[in-house]
Amino acid sequence: MINALKKINFLITKRQRKGLVILTLLLFAGMILEIFGLGILIPVISILMDPEMIDKNPFILSIKILFNDFSHQKFILFFLLATVFLYSIKTIFLIFLTHKQNRFLNNTIAYISNNLFSIYLNQPYEFHIKRNTSELIKNLQVEINLLSAFLQSLITVFIEGGFMLSIIATLIYIEPFGAIFIGLIYGFLSVLFLQFTKKKINQWGKFRQKLDNQVSKIALEGIGGIKDILILGKASFFVDEFSKKNYFKSRINSNQSTISQIPRFYFELISIIGLVTFILFLLFEGKDLTIIITTLGVFVAATFRMIPSLNRIIAASQSLKYYKSSLDIIYNETKGFGKVNFNHLEKFNFKNKIELKNIHFNFNNSINILNGINLTIRKGETIGIIGESGSGKSTLIDLILGLHLPTSGEILIDSVPDFQMSQSWRNKIGYVSQAIYLTDDTIENNVAFGLPNNKIDKARVIEVIKQVQLEKFTTNLELGLNTTVGERGIQLSGGQMQRIGIARALYNHPNILILDEATSALDIKTESDVMKSVDNLKGDKTVIIITHRLKTLRKCDTIYRLVDGRIKMVPITI
Repeated sequence: MINALKKINFLITKRQRKGLVILTLLLFAGMILEIFGLGILIPVISILMDPEMIDKNPFILSIKILFNDFSHQKFILFFLLATVFLYSIKTIFLIFLTHKQNRFLNNTIAYISNNLFSIYLNQPYEFHIKRNTSELIKNLQVEINLLSAFLQSLITVFIEGGFMLSIIATLIYIEPFGAIFIGLIYGFLSVLFLQFTKKKINQWGKFRQKLDNQVSKIALEGIGGIKDILILGKASFFVDEFSKKNYFKSRINSNQSTISQIPRFYFELISIIGLVTFILFLLFEGKDLTIIITTLGVFVAATFRMIPSLNRIIAASQSLKYYKSSLDIIYNETKGFGKVNFNHLEKFNFKNKIELKNIHFNFNNSINILNGINLTIRKGETIGIIGESGSGKSTLIDLILGLHLPTSGEILIDSVPDFQMSQSWRNKIGYVSQAIYLTDDTIENNVAFGLPNNKIDKARVIEVIKQVQLEKFTTNLELGLNTTVGERGIQLSGGQMQRIGIARALYNHPNILILDEATSALDIKTESDVMKSVDNLKGDKTVIIITHRLKTLRKCDTIYRLVDGRIKMVPITI
């Protein structure tokens, strides 16, 4: 438990820790109300059993003196109304406490989720290459929700545990033996039940986490590869795999839910046995019948309050074990990957040239993809790099973008080294890949990607739409630039998607435009139309075109061929 509290303390902010302190103070206030609520039952039951107790009991008599004009009947009525009022106050306060508890919990989970998402998006590109996308999405959705259940259970244990302690303390004051006897029975049987189920619940929690990973992976692969699945007729394979894992997970969740509900029936039986034993004890002690009934009334009321609390504590304790792996995952993800500061270099303007000096690169100490690359790209040039698939063209571009660091060698921008992690450098670059990523949003929002509507320069959007020759297409649309493109641009043709990709790349006034196999999936005519848009930028931008089609590079100033990770300039006539 202490280890879990340390992890939660790491995950939350200073402000949330203060909120937790306030919640604890409110809990203590609730405990005091619980004590008063039980305590007031003693005089109430006493005067109902024997109205003469008003004059016999010093405590009741001291209250009666304040209302000297009241008859016994009126005083009893007043006492009953006061009891109702106290319980009303207690009920309203507990509702307020529940609201504060839920608000604290949901705000905390929202912060932890937002923070984890921020951490993921700010990790180096290599991190995303190595990690499985379905796992990251599962952590942000499934594990965060289960962490919420963990925190809810933790808060429940503390709040209900506090109420239980306050009730037992009151009962000890009233009847020490009976209270200690009942407390020991409840305590012993609770520990026994938790120990008996501990191992199995831990196992189920680990199985659940493993199955969640597998279900997320199958779902992502199935939906992501829908075209191939439909063509190959493999839908049944993915559905069968998804169903197997889901049914297995449902059995585990059913088992856990069943065990969490057993304590309610278990402790109801124990409570009846305990109360009968307590009654027999009072009778054998030869106590007055009025005292027996009064004490018994308080203990019955306390038992009815404690059984639900005890049930919730047991269920919450089991949930803490079941969902502990979710806390471990979120803690390790948050602690293990600090935010990357992309702005640690001063901003600079690209004035002269990009230099690659003796660049070697490999992944994880494997065979080199690039071997001794030496390349100079001057401002305003349009260069082409041609090579077979797998020759390292895209890797070379990733190095220029600063998405990877060279294994050895040096990249300089205007003779400045170590630019790779500077977002200010990336802001100088417009990048267009073969697979344009379009969100299920409007054309305008896809061009001005990542900006809220109130910060979009609409005039600039229209300007770049004209540059890529999409003005006629958008003008003929009923909603114009406010037309939704569909998920991943499904409502557009390949050529239109590529042009929107180029428009996005140009929106921020980049000094450099990189086309990484941006037209390789297009037919020859569409490619020619798209490249006309690029040709219009010649001289105004530094353009780097990566392709395996020689004709795509017909307007380049210089063409390089990349073979076996080595680059050389080749005089080519197109």
